[in-house]
Amino acid sequence: MFLRKITGMGLLLLRLAVTLTLLAAAHQNSSATHFSILWWAALALVTLLCLGLFTRPSAVLAAMLLLVLAATPSAAELLQATALALLGPGACSLDARWFGRRLVFAAGPE
Repeated sequence: MFLRKITGMGLLLLRLAVTLTLLAAAHQNSSATHFSILWWAALALVTLLCLGLFTRPSAVLAAMLLLVLAATPSAAELLQATALALLGPGACSLDARWFGRRLVFAAGPE
């Protein structure tokens, strides 16, 4: 389900908070030997999260990448990504446009 109105805007802000956290962690880790691979992975996830495309798997991957990038990730950073994975993208996303609400009619006896 894609939550609408003010709740959908709250989920948009949560997506942006996760992306900013991920970018900050990638920037802090810019001197690592695997900088290019981790940076491109973070950039791909940030793009997907900002657009709201494949939000749930992207949020799970973002939480895993935060564990790799941050020397000591705070619980709040991981909880934000986990909450986003559980709640979904909201109405202000490409997921809502592509996979929007559908009516399912059960086939009854004829």
